[in-house]
Amino acid sequence: MVFVKNPVLGKVKTRLAKSLGDEKALGIYKIMLRYTRIIAMDVDCDKAVFYSDFVEAGDKWSEAGFAQQEQKGDDLGERMLNAFKYAFPLQYRNVVIIGSDCLELNDEIIADAFDYLEKHEIVLGSAKDGGY
Repeated sequence: MVFVKNPVLGKVKTRLAKSLGDEKALGIYKIMLRYTRIIAMDVDCDKAVFYSDFVEAGDKWSEAGFAQQEQKGDDLGERMLNAFKYAFPLQYRNVVIIGSDCLELNDEIIADAFDYLEKHEIVLGSAKDGGY
């Protein structure tokens, strides 16, 4: 599952926009979305994109075969929990959620997450910015 923000001017990469402006921040985020879509497509699994605000019918994600859902919840933790609650009743044994703004992520890291889930109940990947 890929968590994305809808690419809307003034709504993405807002900290970056403070110094670069909304248009450049949106352009950078679109590059990150494209990168994330490309690496996720290379992983051998079912794929879904979870949009922050609304499902974008007919976008590049749907063209690439990703199921489309809207994130539900008031904060990231609740949204992630609800995404898991969506996936597990569909009989998926292992589920991985990735974000859309980490250019260090690659298909090998995602595949490794699935491998680790064969032996562990939960796997968290850390990020250099202090996130996970």
